Amino acid sequence: MKSALFTGFLAMILASTGCGGGATVSGNVTTKGEKVTSGNVTFSPVGKGNTVTATISADGTYSARDVGLGKNNVVFAPASSAEPVVLKPGETAKPAPFSGLQTKVSEVDVKSGENKIDIELVPKK
Repeated sequence: MKSALFTGFLAMILASTGCGGGATVSGNVTTKGEKVTSGNVTFSPVGKGNTVTATISADGTYSARDVGLGKNNVVFAPASSAEPVVLKPGETAKPAPFSGLQTKVSEVDVKSGENKIDIELVPKK
């Protein structure tokens, strides 16, 4: 009996602290109907909770685990180059692919379980 009470109490604590209480969110990332093939999508719960970042795959999809339930702000960040760029005098650096874009919808509602949320990117205003 004590074991069952302890297990129930532990489950309640974990759920209230956000451990294991998140959802999986996945989908496609596009701009003007074309796949976005690099960058990151970040989910930040409105209020309390942990921020989760997912990498966009070359096929234009992403998958994020343990995203907080309820309303989340969603933000796109272009991938940065890991290699240093050496410029000659008078040259300017090329912008990262998909730079200058932002999410069309800045807030999404995440429900318990699996969520399919496609993200459309538009030019920054």
